[in-house]
Amino acid sequence: MLVVGGRLVFFFPVLREDVASDPKFPEHPCFTLIAACEQILSLRYSRYLLTMAKTGTYTEEISELARKKHLEFRENHLKWMEEGNLHSGVFTPAGSGTTISGKAKLDREGNKPKYRGKYV
Repeated sequence: MLVVGGRLVFFFPVLREDVASDPKFPEHPCFTLIAACEQILSLRYSRYLLTMAKTGTYTEEISELARKKHLEFRENHLKWMEEGNLHSGVFTPAGSGTTISGKAKLDREGNKPKYRGKYV
């Protein structure tokens, strides 16, 4: 529905550990990335405000390619939704609470550190 030359602006969440070199943003044959601005949310997470301009029209070939990518995404999404995968991916602390030597970090009282956010 967006006219050619129109702009699409959205937030794109990322793990900061994964984007140490160069983040991979979504691509589409009808859109060109205009700007990307990072907002750091924590030591582990950030988000980018992406601005894309529509440079081409939507065709049947693009529609078929989108359908295939949707099916591929759906298969991967179902793997994340299996018992325990999503929870461990979201709530595992950065570095998994271990040091380089593989021993758990301890707090001042000698206990293992607890997750500081809300327990779900």
